[in-house]
Amino acid sequence: MSLLTQVRMTKLRYLLVALLAFSIVVPAVSAQSEPQCNPIQETEICIQNVQLSNTTATPGDKIQIQVTVHNSGNETGDAVILLGVHQPEGGYTYMRAEVIHNLAAGQTKTIPIPFGIRKGEPVGVHELNFMVMDESQQHLYDASGYYHKVVVEENKSSFDPVGWFISLGSVAQAALAISAFVIFILTGKFVW
Repeated sequence: MSLLTQVRMTKLRYLLVALLAFSIVVPAVSAQSEPQCNPIQETEICIQNVQLSNTTATPGDKIQIQVTVHNSGNETGDAVILLGVHQPEGGYTYMRAEVIHNLAAGQTKTIPIPFGIRKGEPVGVHELNFMVMDESQQHLYDASGYYHKVVVEENKSSFDPVGWFISLGSVAQAALAISAFVIFILTGKFVW
């Protein structure tokens, strides 16, 4: 075997070893562990699922949220569901959404939470984040209910005549203005 062939074989071995090491290490690094709840004594109340009735809304709309929690601990416990809302312009608010009493070990419960989009809410993406804490809000059980997005859009139902006129093309604006002027000349009354 020539020296050139031996060098190529050695490089090929190093390449195969590197590929084997890469194929073992990458899946282990990229695999994410399941979200873990933090038990308090023998109670461990975790978020299993969050569902939103709508992901788009306009100011004045109500969204129905369903948060499913499960007590995977060994004791009955109480908890509080907190809702954090990250506003499009960067503000963040927290509110106490619901209190759960006497959730038995192994029990699952779905909690309905009405969420209203107030008039004057900024347009854009609102990020809803859910957390479960003990009733005194000193211990965090679970914070895996993050990143549920609601897009707040402008209310299209109210008529804005200036916006409507501006949205017309220049030809339509000119035709409308000429029509109003002709009606004024013929009737003597300004119609708009």
